[in-house]
Amino acid sequence: LNTIFLGLIAISLFTYSTVKITFPNGFGIDQASPVSKLDVNGNATIGSSYSGANAAPTDGALVEGDVGIVVTSPNTKIDIEGDIAFREYTQDIGTNGGTNKFDDLAINTDYSFIRLTGPDGNFEITGISGGVEGRVLYLYNATENDMKFKFDDSLSSAANRFYSYDESDNIVKRRGIAMLIYSAADSRWIVGSKAG
Repeated sequence: LNTIFLGLIAISLFTYSTVKITFPNGFGIDQASPVSKLDVNGNATIGSSYSGANAAPTDGALVEGDVGIVVTSPNTKIDIEGDIAFREYTQDIGTNGGTNKFDDLAINTDYSFIRLTGPDGNFEITGISGGVEGRVLYLYNATENDMKFKFDDSLSSAANRFYSYDESDNIVKRRGIAMLIYSAADSRWIVGSKAG
């Protein structure tokens, strides 16, 4: 017998190579009124060595293998046939007391595409907090002024600072955008590319 545990209910089944269970209105796990074919109220762990050993984050998922989106044979950890979108978030960072200088700037880490507003003159950023390995940020300068990323500036904590290929400050003009990626090995944000 194999046992399936669903919330507080345990269902024992004989071992078969294939078992088909039909739920016309969807299958809910800790969800009495599913609105999808599979509706999970909580987290989920998928994978032979992950299952029973690793807890997924709250309301999130852990997947051990490759994931295909509109792809039947994924070749990478995430393989997508089609486009991808980063939802935009507008963050007003103000003027920092009229200085237009920002050290250890706190960015909303729920988003990758951030539209920055607030500064009333050319402004400088010496560091951004919340860097984790591989995190990508697209910072759109929605002000009428120049945005400058200061190279490895000591006014910010070491782990929040910026590196660039030419070891110099990087300026993004109004309506321009910069792409940053966080390097855990260097403990720095890398200014990868910019337009404007």
